[in-house]
Amino acid sequence: MDDQAPFRDVARLVVDMADGFAVVGEAAGGREAVAAAAELHPALVLMDMNMPDMDGF
Repeated sequence: MDDQAPFRDVARLVVDMADGFAVVGEAAGGREAVAAAAELHPALVLMDMNMPDMDGF
């Protein structure tokens, strides 16, 4: 979950290369990320701490 598409692309590649992990969703903003996590129930979230409309600060 990152507002920068290139960072999401790299994260997807890294996760796809790891055994036992799969990308189940992506988000470009904080509110979108919260909605996706509530719907998809991921075991792991990779998230930018400074995103549009909602962040970790």
